[in-house]
Amino acid sequence: MTTTQCGESINNMMKGYLDASTSLVRFIAAFQSALDAQNEKTEFRVYQQNNFNILYKTTSPFERQSASILTTFSLKKTQEQLMQSFMYKCEEILG
Repeated sequence: MTTTQCGESINNMMKGYLDASTSLVRFIAAFQSALDAQNEKTEFRVYQQNNFNILYKTTSPFERQSASILTTFSLKKTQEQLMQSFMYKCEEILG
C-alpha cells in the first residue's frame, strides 16, 4: 500500500472508535482495541482457511470420500498415510 492508502485505512478503522473530543489516553485505548479487533479478524480468517478449505493432495476417490466424513484433523492424518502409501513399491513375485 502507498503511504496515503495506509493512512486512509487507519483513519477508516479509527472512525468507529473516536471523535474530535477524544483525549489522548482514550485515543490510545481505542487504538489498541481497534488493533485487537483487526488481529482477531485476521486470526479467524486463518482459522477458517485452515479448517474449512479442503486441499486435496491426490485424485484418489478414497481421499474425497474421507473429506466428506472425517474431521479436519482426521482427514490430514489420512492424507499423510495415503501419501506415504504411494512410496511403496509393488513387485510381482513368481513362485
